[in-house]
Amino acid sequence: MQSRALILSAIACFGLAATPEVSAETIAVIGTGDVGGALGPEFSALGHTVIYGSRDPARDKVKQLVRATGGDAAAMT
Repeated sequence: MQSRALILSAIACFGLAATPEVSAETIAVIGTGDVGGALGPEFSALGHTVIYGSRDPARDKVKQLVRATGGDAAAMT
């Protein structure tokens, strides 16, 4: 998936990857589409708490994304 590699490169480029001198933070991801769905799980895998902003957090697709993200992920309007 070429877009996933591009997103991971952007995360590394902007220094958002967890390093020993950086502590985990809560990150708000606006949207649960292709970009939000790619970024959220990656941020969670790095130890961050992810909160998704969604027009319809009760939608099945959004609930699946939150479960797939793991950790303390949540979705809200």
